[in-house]
Amino acid sequence: MKYKDFEPSIIQENKLLLLCKRLKSATLDDFTSFMEIDEKVINTILLYLIDEGCIKEENGVYYFLKSCAPRHNKAKRENKSLTLMFQFHSPAAIDLIIKSFCLGIQTAKTAYLTNLSNGCIADFYCEFRKLIYERQHKILLNNFFINPQVGRYRIFFEQYVYFYIYNNQVYLSNKYLNCLDGKEFTKPQIKEFKKIYCYLSRLSSHNTNSASLHNKIAEAIWRRNKSCNELYADLKCNLLNIS
Repeated sequence: MKYKDFEPSIIQENKLLLLCKRLKSATLDDFTSFMEIDEKVINTILLYLIDEGCIKEENGVYYFLKSCAPRHNKAKRENKSLTLMFQFHSPAAIDLIIKSFCLGIQTAKTAYLTNLSNGCIADFYCEFRKLIYERQHKILLNNFFINPQVGRYRIFFEQYVYFYIYNNQVYLSNKYLNCLDGKEFTKPQIKEFKKIYCYLSRLSSHNTNSASLHNKIAEAIWRRNKSCNELYADLKCNLLNIS
C-alpha cells in the first residue's frame, strides 16, 4: 500500500484517536496490541493524523492533542496545500473531485459521491479557487506593468474588488494597483465591464460567498462562457499539471 494512495477510514481514525487519548501516550506497539489492524495501516493512519494536527510524535511516542477532537463525516478540516492533500487520496478520487468542481456540484454532494467528508471536499474547492485567482492575478500584473490602467472597483459584502480589462478579458485584484499614467477604460471596455458586473451581481445574493470573496469572483469569471470540458481540461492540465 502506498502512502499517497491511502484513504483512512473515519472509524479507524476515531478508534485510534480515542485509544491515544485514553492511554495519554502510546507507541506503535501499543496500538498494534489493542487494535486488530495491520501495523503498516496503523503507521499510515498515524502519519495522516499527525498531518491533521490531531496527534504529535516525539521519539516514537504518540500524544493526543487535547485541542483536537475525533473527526466525523461533517467535521471541518484545516486547509492544506494540494501537494499534501493529493497524498491521501487516489487519482480516481481526485479526478472525480475535479470533475465535480467543474460541474459546479456542491461540496456535500461531492462528498457523498467520493465517500469523503464535506470538509475535505471544501478544502479541495478552496485550493482550486486559489489557483484560479493567483493565475489570473499574475496575468493581470504582467499586463499592468506593460500598459498601466486605472482600475474600477465594486463593493461586495463590504469588501473592495478592483477590476481591470486587457484583451477584452476582465481581471481582478484584492488591492488597488497604483500607477501615475494609467489609461481609463475605453467605451468597449466599459461595456464589457458592465456585462461582467451584472454577471457577478448574483454573488451578492449568497452570503456564503463573502468568505474568500476574491477567489470566488475569479472562479465565476473563469467559468463564464466555458463548457465543463474546457474547465476540466484547464484545471487539471494547466493549473494542477496532472497528465
